[in-house]
Amino acid sequence: MRRALAARLTLAVALVSPVLPSLGSWSTAYADLPEFCFVGVEGAERRGLVVAPEAADRAVVAAVHRSGGQVGRRAEPVGLREAVWPSVALREAGIAALRRVPGLSSVEPEHVVHAHKAANDPRIREQWGLARIGAPRAWDVETGSRDVTVAVLDTGVDLLHPDLKGKVDNGPNVAYGTDDSQDDQSHGTHVAGIVAAATNNRVGVAGVAWGVRVLAIKVLSDKGSGTSCDVAVGILEAGKAEAEVINMSLGAAAVCPLAYRAVIAYAQHQGAVVVASAGNDGYFASPQSSPANCPGVLGVGATDQDDQPSSFTTFGGSVDVVAPGHLILSTLFDPKKNVRGYAAFSGTSMAAPFVSGLAALLCSQHPDWTPAEVAERIVATAQDLGPAGRDDFYGVGLINAARAVRR
Repeated sequence: MRRALAARLTLAVALVSPVLPSLGSWSTAYADLPEFCFVGVEGAERRGLVVAPEAADRAVVAAVHRSGGQVGRRAEPVGLREAVWPSVALREAGIAALRRVPGLSSVEPEHVVHAHKAANDPRIREQWGLARIGAPRAWDVETGSRDVTVAVLDTGVDLLHPDLKGKVDNGPNVAYGTDDSQDDQSHGTHVAGIVAAATNNRVGVAGVAWGVRVLAIKVLSDKGSGTSCDVAVGILEAGKAEAEVINMSLGAAAVCPLAYRAVIAYAQHQGAVVVASAGNDGYFASPQSSPANCPGVLGVGATDQDDQPSSFTTFGGSVDVVAPGHLILSTLFDPKKNVRGYAAFSGTSMAAPFVSGLAALLCSQHPDWTPAEVAERIVATAQDLGPAGRDDFYGVGLINAARAVRR
């Protein structure tokens, strides 16, 4: 079972898009793009992702231009470029031409990803999920180090929430091409609170790894959606920042893109444990949600208070472990009203940060461990639920923080 997980542990990611110009201005509109990814999800069906070594880059750009398309800036160190064409037909022709370029690593159509939040429910009075995974007992051993960073790739994070203020580093806003990752939707703030909300401060709620820092990287828009390019570049940025953990409570029903594999492998090489939510399709989806289905990613399903799979959670081979995901109380920011508070949401989006928080505790306790060693510890100490051994409903089981950090 551990070998099977280790085989999956290699990683991948990708997603993004913009509002495209009229065909009359097509030839010059993107001649000198300042960003890696085009902005927005409109027109994603006309875009593709290309990965190529530097030696093949000139040929890649020439092939895109010959097919009527344009390319964004090159994202290093994996050589990722986003290309866009005026029509779907031209994109298909352009991709076919690119596949004939010598030395090309990969080229594939782009897709749109969404946050994996299932519902917004009335506030509950206790954080049942923390108790269920044994977090309070784990805190007797480890509460998280400020030297450990969890990159939250999401809608951004509210920098002024009383339970997050001073704990969040403002990372790049890949979705809009700026340097401000302030949350403009609420999803990312909720996720960040589950990971690392301040504790013992007489305010609000507690986070799983409340001593660590959060790096906010905005890859989803104010609608809670983004593209492959945004996600891929977000992973690269987290890897460059040497974040110990990357949380992605998002995905799209797609086979794991080759571009994801490249950027996830880079992030792992930089020392990151990569975690992603399994999706909210509520059945054995095919294909399953990407990046949770990518090699090397810890895919997380959701359970309720009775340890049953949540009604919305996706089942299947991409589920490595499960964590609480039903009515999870955490930090909330309402950008329309500029109100900060707390609310209970449900979704595999809420389950993934429990796993990321546990990974952060282990990284704090064992700074010399590799990402594979951290993932193996999470898997080895999970509580088996359902049929004996690994199954498609619970993976290897429910994470157990108390057992994982036990010396």
